[in-house]
Amino acid sequence: YCSRPVEPVDLFRGHRLEPMVRYTMYADFGAISLRFRMPFTGTMQEWVAVSSTLCDNEALQSLALRCAADISKELGTAVQELALAKEAEDYLIYCLEVRNTEGIEGFIERNRTSIAQVVNAESLALHSEVIKETMESRVSWYRHDCIFIEWTGAALVRSAGAVEEELTDDTVTALEFANMQLHQFNILSQKLDRAIIRAYQVTTDLEVSEQEQQFLDGLTIDAAELLGRVTSGLKVFSNRHQARLLRVVARRFEFPGRSDEIRVKLSDLRTIRQRVVDAKRHKQSHLIEILIAGLFMVEVIPLVYRGILLAFGLD
Repeated sequence: YCSRPVEPVDLFRGHRLEPMVRYTMYADFGAISLRFRMPFTGTMQEWVAVSSTLCDNEALQSLALRCAADISKELGTAVQELALAKEAEDYLIYCLEVRNTEGIEGFIERNRTSIAQVVNAESLALHSEVIKETMESRVSWYRHDCIFIEWTGAALVRSAGAVEEELTDDTVTALEFANMQLHQFNILSQKLDRAIIRAYQVTTDLEVSEQEQQFLDGLTIDAAELLGRVTSGLKVFSNRHQARLLRVVARRFEFPGRSDEIRVKLSDLRTIRQRVVDAKRHKQSHLIEILIAGLFMVEVIPLVYRGILLAFGLD
């Protein structure tokens, strides 16, 4: 975890980013996660407008990519196979502090529609089913805090002064980690798709070289290793609050289904690799059979020739 200065970009009606960005390096994933903060105070209608403006915000994404490029450059040779995305993956977390006199449950009940709009980054009125689904995504640890989790963002609602800032930071850290896992699932799935296409190209060749077989072996091993890193990431948090939140987010982000999909692709890749190995072994065994037959003919022909000579009395 490190921090660095960042240019104070104006994102919403004069509201600017804080001049520092916190970034996290994930060594196992080979990824950088950047955390920007923007202080904001307003009505729930204004929060809805903020969410619509910040979601897929080009200025914010461009800033994130520039920061990632600068950090990667500073790391120098410590970075291998650098690949910066053309677009940044963003996830918005809104921290809503409720006045103690209002009460958190009363606030949530009165602002169900607005909270659903905020976490879904929708300025238009949502259907009751969407609102209901968002409300059902609620996760609470203490009586004075709760969080609503959706694909595009999350809203942390807490009573002012009743929840320690440390707990809020733990919540944001867990969500940040889960989003990094989700991003890695997508990257791994794309890599496996390309690997399977390449593997099929190899198997359609009449000749499979030793180098191509090693290429398939490397693809299979790398994919299996990365899948293990991504799926085992849920076990890294010993904090009970974070571990529980990660389990909920894993279900919300459909991690089990994504893991199964990747395992199927990995199985296909292994099957193709085994087909190449079997074909190569069959070819080798065929060559051995030809060699044995040739040796047999070398041994038999002189005997046949001598037999012919003896039969005709020519010896």
